Order: sequence, then C-alpha cells, then structure tokens
Amino acid sequence: MLAESPEVRGNDETGKRFKRFLKLNGDLQRDRPILILIAALAIFCPPTSPSERSPRPYVNGIVLKRALRSVPSRYPSATSGLCAKEMQLLHQVHSHAPNVVRVIGNALAADYDAADGGTGGLDQVGDSWLFSRILRLGDSSLREPALEITGSRLQYRDTSARLTPFGERILDGRANFLERNGIDEWVAGVHLQSEAGRVWLEREGDVIRR
Repeated sequence: MLAESPEVRGNDETGKRFKRFLKLNGDLQRDRPILILIAALAIFCPPTSPSERSPRPYVNGIVLKRALRSVPSRYPSATSGLCAKEMQLLHQVHSHAPNVVRVIGNALAADYDAADGGTGGLDQVGDSWLFSRILRLGDSSLREPALEITGSRLQYRDTSARLTPFGERILDGRANFLERNGIDEWVAGVHLQSEAGRVWLEREGDVIRR
C-alpha cells in the first residue's frame, strides 16, 4: 500500500493523516508521482490549530493536482517567448494602457474568474509579482523591450505602461521575446539560461528542450 511506501514513510500520526488523504482523494491514486508529492507536503506541513492557518494539503489534494498541471504555463512559450501570465499582461496593457493599476487589477480578476469557473486560475499570483513582470518586460537594458515604462517604477499606481511596436508584434504572433532578449531566470526550480544553452519551453502543455 502506498501509505507504507518508503517515499512517504513518517510517524504514526503521519500515517493516519495520509490514510485519511487517500480516502478523501481516491481518484489521485492512479497518479503516483503527484500523490507522493502531496503526501510529502502532508508530512512536512501537518495540520495544526485553525488559528495558525497552516496548509492542509491532505484535504486539498485535488486542487493541488490541478495546480501542478499548470506548471508548464510558467515556462516561456515556444511561440511568444513569454509565459502565459506575461502574455496576459501584454493583452491587458493593450486594453488598458497606460493605467498599470487597471492592467494588474484586470489580470488578477481574470485569474479569479477562471478559478471560480473551473477553467483555470489555480496558479494564483499577487499584484507585486505582476508588477515585477511588467517592469521586466519594459526593462531598458533589454535588446528590445515589449513595454515602454514611464513614471516611478517603484509603485504601480505611479507607473504607466504602453506596448512597444515589438510588444505589438508579439501579441500578433510575429515576434518572440526570448529569441530577441534571451533569458536568465529560475522557473519552477529550473535555471533557464540562454548563454549556457539551458532553455526549456512550453509547447501545447508540455515542457520541451529548446
């Protein structure tokens, strides 16, 4: 039985929690790697008193499984060279420029609506993360920025953003951000680095080596 597997071995209380997890999330038993990962989270994040608001992954296994399936979307797309959320930001800038507050607000609302409707939105991020990606897309040190950023760049209510001609071509499917600017950042624990030839891309829901 998986509850006695060495990959998920823990103390007696952990075993009880894991058996409860199996009972609540029976349809996950066909997906052993996901199940082991969630079980590990249950071991390292045991439930405590409600006031401590500790994560309870053994209860939320179905949601976690769906969220993990969205990990490939964090990688740059083979088509655009941007991850899904960055492309969403370009679309929001196209609709709401130059108001960055509206850009971020509408991006967050779209994710919430997708989660509520069961069509996605399980990879939730916050306004600070979205603002940092806007600044990245408009970084003046890039060979070709996708956004033109003006204002303070310190707070998004004091910052404005507009698409550059290059950003418009990305939205139209006629340009690739990564091919023009390269990449050097961590995605889901993987260091993507153009200069070292370590680039992984998302294509049709899969992660492929460039």
